[in-house]
Amino acid sequence: MLTPAPAPRIVRSAEAFPNMEAERLVDGSSLAYASNGKGTETFVDFDLGQPTQIGGFKHVDRPDPATIDTAQLIFSDYEDFSEPIRTVEVDHVNRPGGTTFARFEPVTARYVRWQVTAISAHACSGGTEITFYATADSEPTPKQTSFSARAWPALAREEGRLMLPLSITFCDSE
Repeated sequence: MLTPAPAPRIVRSAEAFPNMEAERLVDGSSLAYASNGKGTETFVDFDLGQPTQIGGFKHVDRPDPATIDTAQLIFSDYEDFSEPIRTVEVDHVNRPGGTTFARFEPVTARYVRWQVTAISAHACSGGTEITFYATADSEPTPKQTSFSARAWPALAREEGRLMLPLSITFCDSE
């Protein structure tokens, strides 16, 4: 089961277009981040705060033609990414305002770099939201409820009306 990880801290990013900082990717607003014409040199480094098992990623592109085609997620325990643990390829939906969701074999790391590897024709790459998804224990198997109903073989008169008594029993199984 995947659940949204707490919003990470931005460690560094490619130079941003004026007033379109990378922090906008994780601030919960609809405001966008755009690199300043960096194209495939666009990247954002995230600090998850502690080693976290990540198994999913969501990116919402900006609602304009500067869309992302592909990217990589590079996982590391080091802020400088000197020793990558694993790299995950992400195929984005590559359309304005599009939402990409990638699920992958979980990897545990503290730092994640989102590195753009292919873009549409416009080089001011970025997005409006990035969310990482941590793995979580599955919910316990819910109890199953069963019931049985039995009508009594006689009619009863209650408040001037004829009624058929019915017995209903509910049982929870463990």
